[in-house]
Amino acid sequence: MMLLLWIAVFGLLLNSLACLWRVLAGPSLADRILGVNVIATNTLLVLVLLSILREQSFWLDIAIVY
Repeated sequence: MMLLLWIAVFGLLLNSLACLWRVLAGPSLADRILGVNVIATNTLLVLVLLSILREQSFWLDIAIVY
C-alpha cells in the first residue's frame, strides 16, 4: 500500500512538471491558467498523500491552509 502511495506522489509530481511546461509554452492564456490550476490541485494532493505516508498531520494542516 505504501509503495502505491509513493508511486502516486511521483506520478503527480511528473504531471506537475508537464503542466509547468504547458504554463511556460502554452499558446494561449487559457492554457496557462488551466496549467496553473492543475499544478495547484496536484500540490494539494501531494501534501495530503505526504500526510498519510509520513503519518504527520502537519502536512494536512498545510494543505488546508493552502
